[in-house]
Amino acid sequence: MANLTVRQWKRIKERLDKGDKTSEVAKSYKINPSAIYGKFSDKRKALDAVVNQIVTSNEEISKSLSKLPAEDQLKAWDLASELMFISKQLAGGAKYGAMTFNKLSGAAYYKSERLDKDNVDLKELAEIGALTKVANEASTAAFNLLNKVAKSTEPATATLPVLNIKDLSDMELLQFEELMEKIKPNES
Repeated sequence: MANLTVRQWKRIKERLDKGDKTSEVAKSYKINPSAIYGKFSDKRKALDAVVNQIVTSNEEISKSLSKLPAEDQLKAWDLASELMFISKQLAGGAKYGAMTFNKLSGAAYYKSERLDKDNVDLKELAEIGALTKVANEASTAAFNLLNKVAKSTEPATATLPVLNIKDLSDMELLQFEELMEKIKPNES
C-alpha cells in the first residue's frame, strides 16, 4: 500500500467520488493505480451495488406509477415526499438524542468523578442516576435507528458495525457497576 497520509487518501476518495479517473488521480499522487483500487475497491463495489439498487427501484417505481392515472401519480409522489420528510426528521431527532445522550452521560461521568468515595452523598448519587436515566432515554431513538439499519443490512454489504448492546438496560447496569466500583471502600 502506498505511503500516503490519511488526508491524502481522503482527498483521493473525494476526487474519485467526483468522477475523476483512477489513473489520473494515481498519476497526480505518483502512485500505482492498483494502490487506489486496493484501497477503495470494496467501498466502490458497495457504492455501485447501492446505485444499481436505486436505479432498479426507480425503474420499478416508474412502471408502477405509469399504471395509475396522472392525479393518483401526483398523490403517490406527494405521499412519498411526506414520508421521506418524516424519515429525515426522525433521523435528525435521533441525531439530537444521541448528542443529548453524550452530553448528559458526560455530565453524569463528571459528577461521578467528583464523588468522595469515603463519604458518598446519596443526593449526588441520585443526581447521577437521574442524569444517566435521562441520557439513556434520549438515546433510545438513535439506538433503535442504528439497530434497524444493522438488522436490515446484509453482512456482505454492511458498512455500519453491528452493535452488541441489546438494550439500554445493559448500559444502565454497566454504568451502575462502574459507579459502584468507584465508590467501593478500599479493601486493604
